[in-house]
Amino acid sequence: MGELPPELQRLLTARYGTRAEIVARIAAECAELAQPLAPGSPAIGAEVIHAVRNEFARSIADFIVRRTAMTWRAPLAVLSSAPQVARLMAQELGWDAEREQRELHSFVDHLNRLRHYARIQPDGLLGENVPTYSPPLVERGN
Repeated sequence: MGELPPELQRLLTARYGTRAEIVARIAAECAELAQPLAPGSPAIGAEVIHAVRNEFARSIADFIVRRTAMTWRAPLAVLSSAPQVARLMAQELGWDAEREQRELHSFVDHLNRLRHYARIQPDGLLGENVPTYSPPLVERGN
């Protein structure tokens, strides 16, 4: 893990414990994988690859909601991270562009359902100010 910045080493160790070395090795494969998924994202690309290869994550929601809890830990980074998660999962799982788009739309639908249920909670804390999201476009490089 020594080739990663100290802050990233601490983050991976806190999140993965003794398995942090596995994620660090993936990050060392490609500099892009050691970068945050998007500005403000607490997760890096190597975590997506690790989740697919070693934890059998198979959907964007599985990674963002279940593996990282980003929907409540860093909610503002969720939508900006989703296209990168989709791209990395597509590469790992062999999805074509259509499947990648479908997975992204499915994830955004999932978020909108969560927002809908939050809006109707009896405590009224969120009221009508809960945003509805549209999926961002996914552009694939060649």
